[in-house]
Amino acid sequence: MARDPIFPHLTARGRAVDPASGRGVHEAATGRRRLGLFAAGLVALTACTDMPAPRPEAPGPDACGASGYQSLIGRPLAAVTLPADLDARTYAKGDPVTMDYRATRLNIVTDDDGTIIEVRCG
Repeated sequence: MARDPIFPHLTARGRAVDPASGRGVHEAATGRRRLGLFAAGLVALTACTDMPAPRPEAPGPDACGASGYQSLIGRPLAAVTLPADLDARTYAKGDPVTMDYRATRLNIVTDDDGTIIEVRCG
């Protein structure tokens, strides 16, 4: 079995050999070494990762400004003028709406006659 001249404990193909007997070392020993190198590499990689970005503050309970629109309750929706850039949706009570919650969206709920009965965020 030809040995590597620089690393006598390895064969020419890189397999580990027992220096005393010249026979191949049990594969489990080299497997443990590989596992140890792999684990050390993982530790080194995790040390180099960036810290996660801090989460933004959760919006308050009135992030959409619903408290400023409470005076609309009891008025007909057709008589109300809202700012064009307002993130709002209007719907009648019982209408199907998406279940996505957006704290900055103003929800204006009307009854069957079109009268505003509720103003809230979501």
